[in-house]
Amino acid sequence: MKFGGRVKSLIDERFSAAQDSLDWAVEAITEFAQECDAFFTRDGVAELTAVPEADPEWTSLKIRLLAKIPSKLNRRASEALVNAKASLDQATRAARDLTTGVHKSMAYFPWSMTPIDLKRLLENRKIHPELWDVFAKHEPYPTSALHSGGNDVRRAIAQMINDRHTVGLGANVAVDCAVYKRLINVSGQTEIPALNWDRVANEATLLRYTGETTIGGNFMVYWSMVFCDDHFPLPVKAVEAMSDFAGMAQSVIYDLKAKCEEFVRESPTAE
Repeated sequence: MKFGGRVKSLIDERFSAAQDSLDWAVEAITEFAQECDAFFTRDGVAELTAVPEADPEWTSLKIRLLAKIPSKLNRRASEALVNAKASLDQATRAARDLTTGVHKSMAYFPWSMTPIDLKRLLENRKIHPELWDVFAKHEPYPTSALHSGGNDVRRAIAQMINDRHTVGLGANVAVDCAVYKRLINVSGQTEIPALNWDRVANEATLLRYTGETTIGGNFMVYWSMVFCDDHFPLPVKAVEAMSDFAGMAQSVIYDLKAKCEEFVRESPTAE
């Protein structure tokens, strides 16, 4: 039998579970982003308040989150990442079975700590050497001064899902930008500090001033939901991180399918 439609259909079928899981993840990310937008734009979600500082000459203008972050956002983010991670495992097993024969055991995606650790996992999990460059290309390990490449955010997401299988957002809100059309301070000083979200107080300081300060025009604050998990050294924007993780999963599926097609085409059994 010449390599053609029937064999390609077999490969598509073997990878269908992985693609389905990833499609569900992408849908969940889209819904998560829409629900975040709806949350941040509803009335009463936050307030501006002027707070006297310890130094009585200074006042801080703060923005404070009043509304509780809906639990459905945690559920949606968990759904997205669990499915995206599952798609990587399913694609890895499909590729292993197509290139080495069907096995009863699961073949998990080789999340690792170093390039050497990656090679060890690929050997132990009986992944065909023809597939190794696909996994190496995506560098599924954290960055380090001891090796090149790696991706800390992707590796942290994988570890977070391994440890808990749920995503906790909590009061994890970042103020992206504050836009002042007109800022008038005729009698004192004004400082605009870096926007750092206080997770305990659920607030950020937008500006500091002495004397009387007037803010004119429309006042706009742009928000984003972030992951603040112990696995991340710094808060990470949730939509961007999930989209990147899903994008990597889609690339892995494409690359593994292409490798499997090449392998079957060149295999003596394909004739």
